[in-house]
Amino acid sequence: MPVPRAHDGDYRGRVADKPIICTLNDDEGVDRLGEWRDMVARNVTGVRRVSPQLVELVLRDDPAALAEAVELGRREQGCCSFLEVSLDLSANEVRLRISAPPDAEVVLDTLIGEPTG
Repeated sequence: MPVPRAHDGDYRGRVADKPIICTLNDDEGVDRLGEWRDMVARNVTGVRRVSPQLVELVLRDDPAALAEAVELGRREQGCCSFLEVSLDLSANEVRLRISAPPDAEVVLDTLIGEPTG
């Protein structure tokens, strides 16, 4: 299930008055998906599916990896405001946490390149 685009006028779900839509056009969406896949391949050492609505990406222990993940996460929240993106820091690892509402769980699978079923 693709994420509805802002220009589609398709508001299938809402999260705290945030429509589950992406403001990127189709070409931008394809490019962004490529950025996520590249970032995961380069910088992620582990993926934890905490729940259907929450994924944690364990980042490589490298300042450049952290900077790239933060920058991409910020841009993703800019176009998909229904997603929650945060960092979780511990003495042993840094995790990029991405959560989606129940109606948008498939977005997490799409971003990290995992099957949706």
